[in-house]
Amino acid sequence: VGSSVSTAFGNVVQKMAHIQQAAREPARRFREPLPGIVLSPRWFAGVALVGLLPIPLDVLAFALAAQSLVTPVGGVTLILTQVIGPRFLEEEEVTWTDIAAGCVIVVGVTLTSIFGSHADQDLDLDALRALWRHRPTIAAEILAAVTILLAIALVRYRGSKLGKAEPFLYAYIAGAIGGQMNILFKGASELVASAVSGRSNDFTSSPLEALALIAATVVLAVAQISFINQGLKLFDCVLFSPLYSAWLIVCGVTFGGIYYQEFACFSPLAWAMFVLGLAVTLLGIYGLLWDKTQLRGPSRIESGTSSEEEPVVSGLPSTEAIARAPSIELTLDSDHDSDDSK
Repeated sequence: VGSSVSTAFGNVVQKMAHIQQAAREPARRFREPLPGIVLSPRWFAGVALVGLLPIPLDVLAFALAAQSLVTPVGGVTLILTQVIGPRFLEEEEVTWTDIAAGCVIVVGVTLTSIFGSHADQDLDLDALRALWRHRPTIAAEILAAVTILLAIALVRYRGSKLGKAEPFLYAYIAGAIGGQMNILFKGASELVASAVSGRSNDFTSSPLEALALIAATVVLAVAQISFINQGLKLFDCVLFSPLYSAWLIVCGVTFGGIYYQEFACFSPLAWAMFVLGLAVTLLGIYGLLWDKTQLRGPSRIESGTSSEEEPVVSGLPSTEAIARAPSIELTLDSDHDSDDSK
């Protein structure tokens, strides 16, 4: 819960950083080494709230409980974003439909949390290797890779032509990568917990593999941050952040449950309620999008254009209208003038 609170405020601060970036003149904008990543003080403050402060809390949570139990608690992020977003982002508002959809998502993630696996596992590097060779894990990882790459191709080549599917896909990419990152993060947390408790020390026996696991976690975390910020840059925070949170929960619970075999102890009732919870969560995601007509937020930065627009004075024609107006040519009738002079 503490991690979710920090993440909600961090998402809002990152959105504020993108709005600040769009308002600056092109020559004075901060560098963006990767899509969505803005090297500004405000953006770094948001990243610290999202990525640094929650780390010790996440390590403790993933080391003490199953991933399918820990991940759904992230629904707190969704509610807090809808509450604090409009207070800090004046151009964004939350409708009653958004609130209703958010409540539906919370119900869904609560169902997955209550009926998810509560079993704790003590895993070392050998156990993690064995889990990667599990056939359902291999199938799930292939499915995740294919769908993520397909979604990236669609948003890159279709963009705004996707309509309501565009924020849906950006949120899925960030959430799916986050779900994969959580798998590795939980594995790294297990190794750290084992080393601290003295059960085993894989950092000594297999340092390269242990460090590779941590490095892969960092790479996925950077990719996740990049796509989160691409979504925050393009869409309202009160729309995108709940979408992303919902997909993170769905992907984290599903892929984590498959990899760590947390579904193996499910009873038929647990399976039915778990699937129902995921279905309710997806229904809430649809509810966030169904009445949206203006999807892209004000912080979108078009390449080569300034964020400032020409002011319009009420009652006067615009410069474009003047340019399109037919020219009026004045001529003097010399004969008429000469008659009048006489």
